[in-house]
Parts: sequence; C-alpha cells; structure tokens
Amino acid sequence: MAKLLDMENGQAVDTFDLIATPDRISPAYGFIALFLIVGVGLLLAAWVILRLTKAKRGETVDRLRGTAWFMIPFGVIWLGFTSYMGIGEIGSVAAARDNVLSGNYRTLEGCLDYFRPGVPNPGKTIAGDERWAVDGHAFRYGAGQIRFAYHKVEPLGGIVHRRSKVRVSFIRDDFLHREDIVRLTVVQNACSPAPDAPGP
Repeated sequence: MAKLLDMENGQAVDTFDLIATPDRISPAYGFIALFLIVGVGLLLAAWVILRLTKAKRGETVDRLRGTAWFMIPFGVIWLGFTSYMGIGEIGSVAAARDNVLSGNYRTLEGCLDYFRPGVPNPGKTIAGDERWAVDGHAFRYGAGQIRFAYHKVEPLGGIVHRRSKVRVSFIRDDFLHREDIVRLTVVQNACSPAPDAPGP
C-alpha cells in the first residue's frame, strides 16, 4: 500500500493496487501445500503405527491401532477436501488475474453507507470481519484470511475508516462467493462518519 497525493485537490490518498501489478495475484501455494502435508502426514503416521504394532497385543496397543484406523479415513477426507479447495482457489485466482488483465472488473466510488471495523484476532469465524458498503454494494474481509485481494482490517493498519471516501475496483469470486478487491483508493476524512454496519 502506498500514500499518494491526489493532484486535483491536494489530499493524501491511500492506495492498494493489484491492477497495476497483476503478477501479485497468485494463490497461497504455501498454505495449500501445508494442508496437503498435514493430510499426507496423518496417513503416513497411521501406516507406521499399524506396521509397528502388527504382531503386538495389549490394551495400549489396541487403543493405538484403533486411533490409526480412525486416522486413515480422516486423512483421506482431509486430503480430498484440501485438494478440492486448493484446485478451486488456483482456478479462481487464475480467473481473477485474467479479469484484471482484460479490464473486466467493476469500480464504485463514494462515501461509505456503513462501516464496522474488523478485529485483529478473529478466530475461525467471520464474526470479526470488517464490513462496509459503498453505493449499496457490500464488502467484507477478515484479518485471518489468506487471499491476494485487499483484506487488512482497520486495527491492523487497514486504510478504510469510518470517514473515508473510497474508490474500489473488485471482481466477483464465484467459487468462494465473495468480492475480491483488486484496487482500493481511499481519501481520509473526506466524508461524514458512516453509521454502524447493520446486523450481527
């Protein structure tokens, strides 16, 4: 993100821009690989346990073997789900990059209809997402998300605030049913304070 000077009116402008640098639009390969490694690790651990306890008997050994037999279907399900999500994410990101390169994105501009800052440690739910809208179109993102698009919440240095005027360019991600912000230009303190976001 960069702070620029808007030459029309001399105001400071905060900018996040993937349209100017589309090569930064890439999947989180490391994150996907980590989850795949966990699934493979579960299967390998189950195989090792079953192999080492093959000829042994006893209550502890039986319990260990039972755990190993549980780990096998769990590992297979984990790998299947992770593979599905990883392939979907890679395809979604490739489509987003193509849309940016072809100029196929939507842009809205104005003061915020409402605003709710995100929380810095949201856990595993979306309850701590940052939420705001401009021109009737809603956006949400959270600090715990792994994504190429803009997702920095206000308490962690995000550039959107209650009195911000924004120009936002975005692409619809049909795989994860969200709006991916690919460019965000923010003029600070240019609007009246936005009301709180509705709902939970």
